[in-house]
Amino acid sequence: MRLLEIGEAVKVLSNEITATEPGIKWRDIAGMRDFTTTSPPTHRLSKRSSTRT
Repeated sequence: MRLLEIGEAVKVLSNEITATEPGIKWRDIAGMRDFTTTSPPTHRLSKRSSTRT
């Protein structure tokens, strides 16, 4: 749940704020929020589950 909140908060940060921390991958953080809310659980686990026997 916190990933969703963090991702939403990052999306509304101004360029002035994000520019102060150029080492942080802001777009990736926002993208992770989108990924966790739109990807079915089977896609998120497919790599891991396909290696189990």
